[in-house]
Amino acid sequence: MKKFLFAIAWLASLAYSDWSLAQSPRGNIRYENPAITSREGLDISDLNLTEEQTNSMRRIKKAYVNRMVQRKTELAGKQIEFRQLIADPNSNEEAIRAKGREIEIVNNHIVRDMISYEVEIRRILTPEQLRKWCQSQDAGGKRSVKRQ
Repeated sequence: MKKFLFAIAWLASLAYSDWSLAQSPRGNIRYENPAITSREGLDISDLNLTEEQTNSMRRIKKAYVNRMVQRKTELAGKQIEFRQLIADPNSNEEAIRAKGREIEIVNNHIVRDMISYEVEIRRILTPEQLRKWCQSQDAGGKRSVKRQ
């Protein structure tokens, strides 16, 4: 049990370290999250956001990061439990499959949260800002945006 709790705490600390605000060489703030920005991070000053847009983006980002930390911590715990079930010769197949379904559900929540984040950010951007934001996403190879 102590190993399990230690593993959860360790994974939670990793989850927090993956999400950060960093400064670019030019001193501008950029968001670094490989799941939603280019590899180098998105320098938000390139979007020319209004103060209201910047505040909205920070609010959305904060809520998203908090949800993702919780989800990833939950996922890590379920994956540890799954591995323990697999390693235990007394575990039955149904328990293993049930834990697999729990992992699948958490993964689905993570994907939905990622989509919700992008939709929320999209709402606050002008068409030009959206185009730049999507181009930065494409540069990192994270998603494909159809160009017209």
